[in-house]
Amino acid sequence: MFNQIIKRLKPKKDKRPRWIIMGIIAIAIKMLTGSTPYFIENFYSNFIFKGFRFISDHSIAYFGFPFIFLAVPFMLFIIFKVYKNNFNSSGNLIGILFNFLYSTLASLMWLVFWFTILWGLNYNRPPIHDKLELKTVPISASYLKNELIQRDSILEQTRNLILSQNQSITEKDLPSDLEDQVRRDLMKAMSDIGYDVYGKMRIRQLPKGWLLRIATAGFYFPYTGEGHIDRALHPLQKPFTMAHEMAHGYGIGDEGTCNFLAYAACRNSSNPIIRYSGLLSFWRYLVIDYKRDRFVWDDYKIYREKLPKGIITDLDEINLNNEKYPDIFPKLREQTYDAYLKAQGVNEGIESYGMVVGLVLSWEDDK
Repeated sequence: MFNQIIKRLKPKKDKRPRWIIMGIIAIAIKMLTGSTPYFIENFYSNFIFKGFRFISDHSIAYFGFPFIFLAVPFMLFIIFKVYKNNFNSSGNLIGILFNFLYSTLASLMWLVFWFTILWGLNYNRPPIHDKLELKTVPISASYLKNELIQRDSILEQTRNLILSQNQSITEKDLPSDLEDQVRRDLMKAMSDIGYDVYGKMRIRQLPKGWLLRIATAGFYFPYTGEGHIDRALHPLQKPFTMAHEMAHGYGIGDEGTCNFLAYAACRNSSNPIIRYSGLLSFWRYLVIDYKRDRFVWDDYKIYREKLPKGIITDLDEINLNNEKYPDIFPKLREQTYDAYLKAQGVNEGIESYGMVVGLVLSWEDDK
């Protein structure tokens, strides 16, 4: 009884200064190692980060549900306690406001520290075009149009291995062990390129529309080491998106590089639906680049109408499926994520997703 009274009378230790210092240290490490990419790759990505990967793969990976549903409430509870322990209702308005802002800054810096240490330093790894020694390929509208035409027959042939051109591809056409197959394909692709890959990266499917309504197909959560995709994604988008998020989980920060690795993994898969998912996803990125030139829009419409029936069906069904989940505050999401990527050293920001076109064309041209 006496010990309990003493414990209640003893003032709680203020954690906020420590959290702010932790955040500053993480930011300083991130900035200082920005010019040492190979040190980051060898010391952090291939050593320290693999340790975090090992812990996640031998604990959280065994759960049969997204661990984020437990992790986020736990993190919010810790942050709430910081606000609660430092709230003084008897103080004046300025004091209350100061404590609120002080607690907010401390909470953000705490999150920044763990984000950076658990995964964020991977943004400082060497760019993949240096690793592959790729030469830049000049890309024009006519070049892109030729690429699209050359890939049409490959798309058609690959789709015919799944279903006839008159049938729609649905969820039941995906293999029951899709996650395992995609993981094997990605690990092989990354190893062939020269990445030191380890672990059983997991992908969790979140309830329908949770991500699509914020214009996101998937994301990687560094605090648990899991990747997540939207359950409502069209079946043909799932293998490629899974591979993309797994690439993040294996220590790749750059979005264009993750797209490239997802394409390389899917393209060489022995499973035709995984292969088709990668080929079709890259074809759509080619189209986006091609349509940037407003003078080709009418030409693209004519070209699209002449595509094989099955491919047209797939493209239409993907678009119709995405329309079921309209964006919420699309501009805010785009600007926020663009600012986040640039803060991590990705100069292209949200445009980095489209860098996959130049990477793939240079890579295939080199090969």
